[in-house]
Amino acid sequence: MNDTIHDVSNPLDPSAVPPPPWPPGMPPPPKRPAPWLALISLMVALLAICLAIGAWFRPSPDNKPPPVASAPSYTDQQVADAKTKVCAAYDKVHRALVLSSARNGGNDPNAILGVATSGRQVLDAGSRYLITKLSEEPATSVNSRGQFEILLMHTKN
Repeated sequence: MNDTIHDVSNPLDPSAVPPPPWPPGMPPPPKRPAPWLALISLMVALLAICLAIGAWFRPSPDNKPPPVASAPSYTDQQVADAKTKVCAAYDKVHRALVLSSARNGGNDPNAILGVATSGRQVLDAGSRYLITKLSEEPATSVNSRGQFEILLMHTKN
């Protein structure tokens, strides 16, 4: 081995001796894929094929609609009582709305906003109350129920 010290402080100096070259390195050994990885991949592929074949030959489920239950029938008295109760609930909400809108805010903008907000709250709470009353009275005729639902949809918007 050469024990001389090379001066490389100025690499542009033509009299400077270059450092010795790197020794040639050995190429890294070739890596082979692990044999167990190929075996696991093959097992997963076979399992997927088996599941696909099993799903292909599986019988299809019965997609028949469930039998439709006949609509309950109500007596004339039950229909009349239900209509009376729903109409009474409507009258109650209507009176609340009339009382709410009868107020006047005057010239105060805050009072005007308060009256308007109160009217909206009456409409919101009243529509929820009427929907609840309609759901509690299944004997209400389909015609009356449809008219009330249309009215309630307009008040909610």
